[in-house]
Amino acid sequence: MDITEIVAHNLKTIRLHYNHSQQDLAELLGIDKGRVSKYENMKVEVKVSTLFCIGKVYEINPLYMMIDSRENFTIWLTLAKDSQNHYYSIMNVLDYLENY
Repeated sequence: MDITEIVAHNLKTIRLHYNHSQQDLAELLGIDKGRVSKYENMKVEVKVSTLFCIGKVYEINPLYMMIDSRENFTIWLTLAKDSQNHYYSIMNVLDYLENY
């Protein structure tokens, strides 16, 4: 699986996790809905600057978008917040994934 496919899958997964439509995400990012569709369908690559914007929208480290295991990314979504509503650092998540 290449990075474009990983990011496309993870973008759709997180968008759906938050019950956002492509239109919802497009509005939050200030882009056209068609662009979100192209990202998710691997028609165009997501720019690094867009990954950072997505990170801001969903309050995640943009590096999470590049986790290459579909199963592990879904697990990360369930672990993304601790009981005090603080986000884990990338190291916490990677430590967890190594021991999973």
